Amino acid sequence: MAVLSTRIHSPSNYYVAHSGDRLDFELIGRTAIDAEQLFRVTYGVRWLRNDTTSSYTYVGCTYYAAGAPYSFPCGTSTSESDDLFGEIGMQFATPIGDTPHTVFAGAELGFGGSSNPHWVNTFFSDLSLGYQYSVSDNFRPYVRYRVQIFQPLGGGPALDQNQVVQGPEIGFSVRF
Repeated sequence: MAVLSTRIHSPSNYYVAHSGDRLDFELIGRTAIDAEQLFRVTYGVRWLRNDTTSSYTYVGCTYYAAGAPYSFPCGTSTSESDDLFGEIGMQFATPIGDTPHTVFAGAELGFGGSSNPHWVNTFFSDLSLGYQYSVSDNFRPYVRYRVQIFQPLGGGPALDQNQVVQGPEIGFSVRF
């Protein structure tokens, strides 16, 4: 579970602050593309569960999109959403000497759907850099810094913008 916090500023004079809890599960396959198995193509699915509280602050009370007024309720709202994505990407990992320590980096792109009525279809990118320790061949705890960018496709005019989720992450990887 991760705690996320984002703040969006628009030139149209409104601010949105989000905070909440997030579960992120991935089921991915990896195929090595070099003899040393340092570079891998990744593919799979990701499920996200977001419980979010949003606070809206406006400099002006009306937001204009394409010349037409578009109003939001002022104040605070809460929401839950379940998102399901297909993804493909590249990963690089290299051991640190003859130890169970590994440094890794990854970049994934994906497309999926959401139960959030404003974000029915969403494109995302995911970049990370981290460290993992191999407890065994099948279990590896890790720490990484991660940046995820979500771009909803459709929804209201004020929701048609990127959401950036970034920060440190602690987790583990299990090989089946």
